[in-house]
Amino acid sequence: MKISFEGLTVDYSDFYLSVEKSEPAPILITVPHDGLLKSSLLGLIPERQNGQRLRDQNVWPLDKDILLNSSSSGLRGMMPRILIDYNRPPERAFEKDDLKLPYQKYHQKITELLETAVDKHSRENCLLIDLHGFSSQPSYAPAEGYDLILGTNNRTTIKFGNIDQELAGFMESLGYRIFLPREKPISQGADKFNGGFTTYHYSAHFGINTIQIEVARRFRIKESADEGQKMALDLAEFFSQKF
Repeated sequence: MKISFEGLTVDYSDFYLSVEKSEPAPILITVPHDGLLKSSLLGLIPERQNGQRLRDQNVWPLDKDILLNSSSSGLRGMMPRILIDYNRPPERAFEKDDLKLPYQKYHQKITELLETAVDKHSRENCLLIDLHGFSSQPSYAPAEGYDLILGTNNRTTIKFGNIDQELAGFMESLGYRIFLPREKPISQGADKFNGGFTTYHYSAHFGINTIQIEVARRFRIKESADEGQKMALDLAEFFSQKF
C-alpha cells in the first residue's frame, strides 16, 4: 500500500517500508536490521539457526530524521533479523525457501531506487548508506570508544572522491569519535564493521559510493533520544552540504 503526502511517498508492502521524495533523491539510506519485533512472527515462521540474529534497535528513527532533513530516501526491511538477514547474500540470508520472496522484494526496491537516482543524478553524485547499530566496542577502539564506525571494505566501495573521509572529518569537527577504516585492514579479521553485502554489492553493481555506518548504542536508547536525534541532524547537515 502506498500513501503520498507533502512530497513524500510511503510504501509499506512486501515486508519492507520505503519513504521516497517526489523527485528521485541522490542518497538512499537502508536499514536491514531494525525490523519488526521478533515476537511478532516467532512461532509462525521458523527462525534462522546460524549467524547474527540480534536487532539493531532504534536505527530506523535515525534514518527518518536524516531523510526528513536531507535529499535522501529510506528503506527499512521489516522481517526480523532472526528470520532474514537482508545484509547477506541470498544463499546465507535465510534458511527457509518461503522467505526468499521478501528478501528479493527488499533488494529489488534498493535496485529500483538506485536506478532512478543514477538516472537523475549520475553515478558520481549518488550515495548509498547502510545504517546499523553496535553495542560492543571493537577491540581496536580507544578507552572512550567510538560513536560512529564508517565501513567501506577498506575504501573499495568509494568510487569517486573522498566522501568517507569528508564525512568522518565533518563529524569529528562536531566532537564525535569516528573510526574510518583505511585502504588496508588494521589487523587480520579486526574490521568486523567494515562494510557488508549491501555496501560491496551495490557499489560494484552501480559503480557508486557506498558506506556502512554503525551507530553506538548510546545514541539509540530512549534515555538519550535527544542525542540520537542531534546526531541524525548532524549527518543530515553534512549530506545537505554535499548533495
